[in-house]
Amino acid sequence: MIKIKNNYFLVLNQISILLLLCLSIFSPTTTTFADGLVLNGNEQQVFLKGNYIELYEDSTGKLPIHYIVSNDGQTIVFIPSNKRFGFIIKKSTSAYWFKVKLKNNSTQSEHYSLESFNYRIDSLHFYEIKKGQLFSADSLGVAYKFVKRKIKHKNLVHDFWIAPGEELILYAKIKNRYETPVEFVIRKIDFFTSYAVSEYFYLGLFYGSILIIILLNILAGAFLKSRSHFFYVFYIFFVGTFFLSQDGLGFQYIWPMANYMNDYAYMFSIYFMTVFLLLYTNAFLNLKIYYPKYSKIFYYFIAFRSIVLIINLCFFPKIRHILYVDLVPFFLTYYCSYLSFKSNYPLSKYFLIGSTILVVGFVVNFLMLFSLIIKNIYTFYCVNICFLLEMIVFYFALAERIRFYKQHKAISIELKKEIADKEQLIEQFTYKTSHDLSGPVKTIIGVANLSLATINSDEQRAYMQMIQTTALRLDEVLKSVAEINIIRAHDLEKTLIDVPILMENILSNEKLNKYSDTIKVTIINNHPGTLREDSYILYTLLFNLLIFQITCLKYKDERVINVSITITKDACTISSSNNGEAIPEEHHKNIFKIFFRLSNDNNDLGTYMYIMKLCADKLNAKTIIGNTESSTSFRIIIPL
Repeated sequence: MIKIKNNYFLVLNQISILLLLCLSIFSPTTTTFADGLVLNGNEQQVFLKGNYIELYEDSTGKLPIHYIVSNDGQTIVFIPSNKRFGFIIKKSTSAYWFKVKLKNNSTQSEHYSLESFNYRIDSLHFYEIKKGQLFSADSLGVAYKFVKRKIKHKNLVHDFWIAPGEELILYAKIKNRYETPVEFVIRKIDFFTSYAVSEYFYLGLFYGSILIIILLNILAGAFLKSRSHFFYVFYIFFVGTFFLSQDGLGFQYIWPMANYMNDYAYMFSIYFMTVFLLLYTNAFLNLKIYYPKYSKIFYYFIAFRSIVLIINLCFFPKIRHILYVDLVPFFLTYYCSYLSFKSNYPLSKYFLIGSTILVVGFVVNFLMLFSLIIKNIYTFYCVNICFLLEMIVFYFALAERIRFYKQHKAISIELKKEIADKEQLIEQFTYKTSHDLSGPVKTIIGVANLSLATINSDEQRAYMQMIQTTALRLDEVLKSVAEINIIRAHDLEKTLIDVPILMENILSNEKLNKYSDTIKVTIINNHPGTLREDSYILYTLLFNLLIFQITCLKYKDERVINVSITITKDACTISSSNNGEAIPEEHHKNIFKIFFRLSNDNNDLGTYMYIMKLCADKLNAKTIIGNTESSTSFRIIIPL
């Protein structure tokens, strides 16, 4: 156990070091001129931050670019961004303007791109001022169909040329329905192209891995008939859908003409992702068995989150992008993984490692959102990388679980075989013993009968009657034991049964014949020809049910037994009631035990209901005992 924990924390330590190395990569430095940013032609990318970018909030949301430009510095005042990187749109009714001044100090014309990482901005309009002239450029955002974009990239990209020594002023008008962060980066077009190709390549690997994992687990789940695999498949599918809605690839490739899907894909994917994560964790870690309290919490959270989704759809659509409550399932999973790991469940270490990796990703993501660390390709895709690592770890967990259960199944098969062999030996011993004892018991009964015919002394006759009664009881027990062995070893042979003839044979048995007048039988056959069962087992079941009610229950008046047999297409229902005294409800579970007795009455034999239940189990029947005000009724449902 110590070795496992040390290895686990060593892995976490290595992951933390790797993330810190990635986060230490910063953008190259740039120089500024009096009113803006100098581009020397050497910079590959520049993150617009601090004094590089100036902001103005139009509370009316309706001011045109001509008014903005003509009043810049007078009634309209742009102020430098005080954020380390980017800014946040807070009011849906306002239009946010940003301005950046650029100067090309190189000796040749340069081609640059201005890119926004947040593709889910509703509308983003770019304007350029060159040599005192205003030019209207791109109109981007999810309010416009993807095919209308000049540069077909998942992010919002505006490209521009700047001549040697030229100064350029870029304006952008941003409107959005929800509070959202906005960040801009300037890249040389050749760097942007190579960067985009690399980004799409790695995203292709990411989504390809998701697709392969989904396909493998669909096949494995279908072959193994495992719920855990299908919960995992749905979880991974919605993880993929979530990231498609996050990074813009879904809008670019899957729903380019359906702008509204950008909102709904995000909202539903994160809902189903958290739901199936909880279901998968619950099934994989067997929380229902080991931690039932947390299993209930999982289901309560799913119900709560479903209610939030309905309210979100119907009444508060603006909150769909700020549902931090969706982080709760991941921390619940992490905590339950920890509890399971502490309890030495061998498979929980995979869950704990995967959950830890994901928590690290979330921490980095939050640090980036709150501008505590710089946003670059490593921090931006940190959650993607952590999800992919988690998926791989979870996949190994499923593989390990298959191997784990395969080993246990092999052990179980060996144990079952060993138990079956021992049961066979016990049955053989029991049958032989009961057979060997039946001879001497028959002799004792015969001697007792002969003695009673010849003895005249009342005292001696009383003793001999006691011996005879005890021997008869022992003979009945031995017969029952022999019958139990026969039932257990009996192979079912289903044949068409004529129920009236079967009941006639049962009532003609010497033990029931004298009570045949007190037994009333009703047969309702709605589907003739459908009752195909083993006649011996069904005969034994009905016989023991009747003999128990006749001989083992107490009656104040004359015995009356009612038997109703109803045959439908799907089941044969046997109902039996009597006018005997009710069996106390606390004895209903014990009545099927072989040595159970309702009283010390000499006629009370406890094997009848045991044999009846044995036959019912052989037929996969359901047995129900119920009390009325004064008696006990029995109901047996045999599926057909």
